[in-house]
Formats: sequence, C-alpha cells, structure tokens
Amino acid sequence: MKTPWLAPLLAVSILANLAWIPAAKADEEKTISASDISSVIKDLGLKAEEDKDDEDKTFWTIEGEGYSVLLFQYGGKGDVATSLGVSAFFDKEASLETLDSWNRDERYTKAYSTEEQCALEADLDQSVAPSKAEVKKFLETFTKAIPEFKEHLSSSDE
Repeated sequence: MKTPWLAPLLAVSILANLAWIPAAKADEEKTISASDISSVIKDLGLKAEEDKDDEDKTFWTIEGEGYSVLLFQYGGKGDVATSLGVSAFFDKEASLETLDSWNRDERYTKAYSTEEQCALEADLDQSVAPSKAEVKKFLETFTKAIPEFKEHLSSSDE
C-alpha cells in the first residue's frame, strides 16, 4: 500500500530539524562590532571622532549643527557591544516640568537634569538581533530629536 502523505511529511520533518536551534544557542547575547557602528556613522555622513574608553571600547563624539553627541558601546567582550547609549548635553537648566513634559510626550528619548545642565539620552539593545539598519534608525531618530528638544527647552522659557 502506498502512502502519498509520507514523502511530504518526511520533507517537513527534515526541514524542521534543519531550522532547529538549541535554546542555549538562541539565548546567547549577540553583539555588533565597532567597525559596523563606524560604517553606519560614515554612511549617515555624520562628522565623528573615535576614541577608546578605559575598557578599550571605541566611543564616538559626533558633531552636528549646534550639537555634540557621545555614542558609547556597552556589554560584550572586546570592541563589540550588546547595546548602545547616546547622549547630548545642553548648557541650560530646565525645570522638572519641562523635562517631565518631554519624557511624557516623546517615546524614544529621555531627558534629565544635572546641577548645571540638562541632557537628552537614548539606548538601543542589540543583544538579540544586531543590525546596522537598527543603528542607523537609532542615530537618525536621536539626531532628529535634538533640535526638537532644544525648541522644547526654548518654548518653556517663555
């Protein structure tokens, strides 16, 4: 007796086993390299200087029109990252109301105040599926938020 369903069933079973990834392997943190991050910065046409921190990880100072941004790598061993952090500092004090309204209304950045200045920050997790496209979108979103934040600070002065 022929079983016409057996061949397709075997094919599906074989393909499923080929795509299987052990849970321990799937749960390992992934990283993105400093060279990949540098290439994104270059592709965006941003002016940046590279330097090394005390863990020998690359960080970048990005200069734009009226702003300076620090981009740091976190996690991973060596000059790679499981996450990125970006910060812009402003020589201006801001009220708690002004910062709270920004944090309430904006999704991808956070603002806070120190004794003498305020800052805008954002973080990007790259530990699951590192991607140059995600880093590009992250930097585009953050650099677009800077003039909006400066305008928000100015409008609160009025």
